[in-house]
Amino acid sequence: WLTAADDTDLRVTGARLLQQATVRALEWGGELDALPGYETR
Repeated sequence: WLTAADDTDLRVTGARLLQQATVRALEWGGELDALPGYETR
């Protein structure tokens, strides 16, 4: 729903927080999926 928000500031904030969460997960040893939600073969 953030990507569809009319408020630009809200979209930017959502994207920034998602980026921060991704970086934090990688720092903690997580893996970065090229296509999150899809099974790897």
